Amino acid sequence: MAGRMYERFHVAVPLEPTTLSNTNATGRYVPVARCKRLIAILNSGAAAFEKTAKLELLQAKNDVGGSAEAITSATATGVANTKVKKATITLTSAADTDTVTFNGTVYTRAASGANTFANAAALVAIINTLGGYVATAASEVITVYAKDGYSMTIVGGSVAGTVAIATLQQVVMVEIYDGQIDTADGFLYVAPKVTVTGNGYQDVVFLMEMKDLPDSQGNFSANYPA
Repeated sequence: MAGRMYERFHVAVPLEPTTLSNTNATGRYVPVARCKRLIAILNSGAAAFEKTAKLELLQAKNDVGGSAEAITSATATGVANTKVKKATITLTSAADTDTVTFNGTVYTRAASGANTFANAAALVAIINTLGGYVATAASEVITVYAKDGYSMTIVGGSVAGTVAIATLQQVVMVEIYDGQIDTADGFLYVAPKVTVTGNGYQDVVFLMEMKDLPDSQGNFSANYPA
């Protein structure tokens, strides 16, 4: 059947899963001469509150980074606990009047009252009634997953620093078109650069819409429909 999406797309993994700690890494340079559009997706793992994961794209003249330079403005930065996919809320030592702000609504640790929770189980019940999220608790540690993959922002406020918020997974994306790559001057390769504050695993996938694919099969080892 003509017109299948996979017949137009090439998938590359220029940065395989790796752990970074307050540093940066540049992935493999991928040839883009036949690329019409490129989406770079950073899958960013565990990070403490407000730590960042920055995704940039570099262009070069060969596959070892010759004359490498940044593609202007092709960058995006994810901030832990802001628009994340999966996170934890640790209430092990939480006390009354401590708060958790979930997507703009403040919930206070208290025995009763509006927008209050007595323990982790009570906060889990509140989150699960909001729709779009799956929350579970193991002891006083809550794990929350956003079904849409991003619409979850959590802030903890505590009297003695006893509410801990951490990100388990977030997704950062940069999209460029062929006109943004300086192919006329011989820049025919693109690589991702990832810079993090904090410590966690990172990997990057390129989804590339091609101008042409000789085998009309993308680059998949197996596919359905065949």
